[in-house]
Amino acid sequence: MFSKSFIDLFSGPFRNIRRKLLRDLIVIVLFTSGGILTITLIQGSDIRKNIARSHMVQVTDRALDKFKNFYKPVENSLILSQKWGQAGILNLADVPSLNAKFIPLLEQLPQVSGLIIADSNKAEYFLTREDRSWLTRSTGLGQQNGRVLWKRWEGADGMVEQWSEKLNYNPISRPWYQGAIKKSHEDKIFWTETYTFFTKKVPGITGSMRMRILKATKKQPL
Repeated sequence: MFSKSFIDLFSGPFRNIRRKLLRDLIVIVLFTSGGILTITLIQGSDIRKNIARSHMVQVTDRALDKFKNFYKPVENSLILSQKWGQAGILNLADVPSLNAKFIPLLEQLPQVSGLIIADSNKAEYFLTREDRSWLTRSTGLGQQNGRVLWKRWEGADGMVEQWSEKLNYNPISRPWYQGAIKKSHEDKIFWTETYTFFTKKVPGITGSMRMRILKATKKQPL
């Protein structure tokens, strides 16, 4: 049997990086164009076209590099995580096993502040950095009356503290979940607009994908 699950990687307290990069691109183009205009007034229209073309190519390349450096590692990590889920090796109840996979992953992604895996039954695994340790939150896994279980870790399996709290939180109502579920195909990545993270209360953007996790040896349709 399958259950719908979602992997969600979200950036730290950034403004909408897509808009920022577009703004930076426009600013660079405007300032560069101003310089080109001054040169062309002195050197003529033939040189103007060559200089303008050269500057535009350089600006476009720099902007594309920024996009790739931010988005590509995150998207690759989402695809890898989805494949783990499809292979049936992501058990939301086995936090140490999830930590062993995702703590090393996030250590290589400084632009990402946390990761969430949530299913259609409102069960959730949440991993985030806090100073030199890691925090996990388990939602809907044996917790009753809206309570969630927090654990602090030093390394993947070195739990040093745990506590529970009542939290008015529903993972499937979050924009990253709703956006991923509306994608026409599971291999499509959804990127949110800027919104406020529930836990850290800071603005950021989130990339997410949906997947199906195998829960039994016999495959069954949804």
